[in-house]
Amino acid sequence: MRLVLPDEVLRIAARLRQAGHAAYLVGGAVRDALLGREPHDHDLATDAHPERVAALFPGARADDAAFGRVLVGGVDVLTLRRESQYKDRRRPSVVAFTRSVRADLARRDFTVNAMAVDLRAPETPEVPGESLIDPFGGVRDLEAGVLRTVGDPARRFAEDALRVLRAIRFRAELGLSYHPRLAEALRRAASDRLLADLSAERIRDELSRILVAIGCADALRDLVRYRLLQAVLPECMPMVGCEQFNPMHLYDVWEHSVRAVQAISPTLTLRWAALLHDVAKPACRTFERIPPERPGAPEQVRTHFYAHEVQGAEVARAVLRRLRYPEWLVARVSGLVRHHMFSYAPDTRAGSARRIVLALSMGGAFELLEVRHADRQASRWPSGYGRDGERFLTHLRAILDARERFTLRDLTIDGHDVMRTWGIAPGPAIGVALRAVHQLVLDEKLPNRREDLLRWLAEEGRGGAAAAGAAEVADPPQHVEASAPRGHARGS
Repeated sequence: MRLVLPDEVLRIAARLRQAGHAAYLVGGAVRDALLGREPHDHDLATDAHPERVAALFPGARADDAAFGRVLVGGVDVLTLRRESQYKDRRRPSVVAFTRSVRADLARRDFTVNAMAVDLRAPETPEVPGESLIDPFGGVRDLEAGVLRTVGDPARRFAEDALRVLRAIRFRAELGLSYHPRLAEALRRAASDRLLADLSAERIRDELSRILVAIGCADALRDLVRYRLLQAVLPECMPMVGCEQFNPMHLYDVWEHSVRAVQAISPTLTLRWAALLHDVAKPACRTFERIPPERPGAPEQVRTHFYAHEVQGAEVARAVLRRLRYPEWLVARVSGLVRHHMFSYAPDTRAGSARRIVLALSMGGAFELLEVRHADRQASRWPSGYGRDGERFLTHLRAILDARERFTLRDLTIDGHDVMRTWGIAPGPAIGVALRAVHQLVLDEKLPNRREDLLRWLAEEGRGGAAAAGAAEVADPPQHVEASAPRGHARGS
């Protein structure tokens, strides 16, 4: 194993060693290094107590010192500890610091996370094999492709119920299979109601990582297989087993949605939109009886889901707000769900495209095409966007081309008009006003006619420009521009 550590981690480890303390790299960074992956973060463990760590590193933040955590720069420095008496299925009631790295690893969830590297020579990027500390067989389990808990899985899950979802996430991220005892503990987790007391934020964070993982489809199926979906996404339960008696579909609503998730780009917004695009189908399902084609033939039944996209947008908003997602993501996902059934009448195609761009932004309109593509991939349809989707793409390209060619210089007013209308001297307000007018014209809320633009400046301009100026520094944005769909570069 070749371990290349960031300079900040090396500096902290060296300072701990110089002060006579141990320094270990622990957890996911060790696992990822063994897998040849780039670690997301690097946690250090030491026998130095939190107050000692804070003294060694002026400016360090000891926000969680009772549990041995001190933040040094961007690195978590954790005091080696033992834990016991988990009363709330989240955190231990008793924490005791220790000098034993093995005791610290014994409290961790899975064997692949219960490994450490002794950084006795932190200036050397090549880590000798003997410095890897693996008392519970994490390397063996990685090589075998098995996810196994440290000790009894039922006990590990009872200590912290979030470990149930973490098990599903690690399978999705690492492609591991469950150890039989772990799988049995997952089956019992639902009947034991282990997830009932988890906060929305903790569930949200695990679901976010599951959805963008390479194995997200299997993880979503695991939520159903182990009867955990009701605890984390109860709004999706009616989708399971909701059959679609329709020539366009091969699967029930849940399996169709899972396949759409797998088919779409691995961004959180798109994955949520794919998962929830048909969430209201069970509530909107109606049945049509089709007379037999010939006497004696069986009667056929076809399902319809009228206006499911409208009701689905409301459900999507409720789901994401319950999980405490930021409002910009709620708006973006619900907008994609609301418009995913877009189609065109022959005489309104260009207008329909413009209305969708106004509703979702240009980036959102391209994301909508990705949702359409994934929806078809998960159905009986061939791949692609379909006839309506291709027409939509043509109109989007035309709109995008017009937007990119239409600059501030193309406006029928200029800065002198702003100064005369408002009676102000040159300054930053001029640029803010012109950019606000430019956006209104791009969004087709104002025609690029001089008299209309001057009227807007005189009647609404000061308030509108002030709002636009505030929007320029808003964080996060209401709409995040996205690139064109795969295989369709903008303007190509």
